[in-house]
Amino acid sequence: MNPKREQRSRQVKRWMAVIGLVIIAALYLITLVLSFLRVPGSERWLMAALASTVVIPTLIWVCLWIYRLLNPDSK
Repeated sequence: MNPKREQRSRQVKRWMAVIGLVIIAALYLITLVLSFLRVPGSERWLMAALASTVVIPTLIWVCLWIYRLLNPDSK
């Protein structure tokens, strides 16, 4: 396997994981702030944050799977 491709693959995985973590953390932070401010509908933000905890990593996995299919040389 080509070392440059392997390094690029690792970078793609790392950046996707960081982006996913930032999105999930932002949703939980928004939920916390809205609940302290007693904004109506803050429970919907909580449900969105809980759902994103499962959905975002799944979407990242699917994107990485498609990336591996399109780039068969990298693992």
